[in-house]
Amino acid sequence: MKRDGRCLPFHPLDSGRSPRARIGPQPILTIVRASPGCVTDMAGIRLWWAVVAIWVALASPAQAILTEENSGLDQDPNFRAAKQAVMDQDWDAAVTALGLVVADRPDSADAHAWLGYSLRRAGRFDAALRAYGEALRLSPRHLAAREYLGEAYLALDRRADAELQLRELDRLCGVTSCEEARQLRRAIEEHVPVRSGHDPGSQR
Repeated sequence: MKRDGRCLPFHPLDSGRSPRARIGPQPILTIVRASPGCVTDMAGIRLWWAVVAIWVALASPAQAILTEENSGLDQDPNFRAAKQAVMDQDWDAAVTALGLVVADRPDSADAHAWLGYSLRRAGRFDAALRAYGEALRLSPRHLAAREYLGEAYLALDRRADAELQLRELDRLCGVTSCEEARQLRRAIEEHVPVRSGHDPGSQR
């Protein structure tokens, strides 16, 4: 892009906005500005978005976490039965189905996380903690397992342990944060101690 005969880089937010409104840290803009020679508008657009995509991937390493869709769990009939049981809040049926899933897929962090969630909702907290622990052993960046482990700790009135999981989520999610961290933070803020009569089984 040229302006007053000078060669300038393209920036999609260079439309009269204050520099404070621009997306991304200064190193990214420096990389774009350091590009030699003039480029066409479309080439500049492609370059800028490629740099932004790399920055987002580096700033949010936790986004590489597997989900049941891309880990193949949705192809498992036992897992589909378990998801339906979860939707129906039939926790015993969910635990039974997920036990079969974990037996077939012992290395699936997602399967262990789902099992932990169902065990927790069934009120089987010791087994739930073990399932969450196995999920995190297999995948330390598993955001959902960390969130739900924190909520299990809250249900057991172990606030300090829940806050430890929140700090780990904040570390994993970085400056962009993530839904799991926000949910756990909200749960901690709204927590009513078990000794006051709160029912642990009512946790999300």
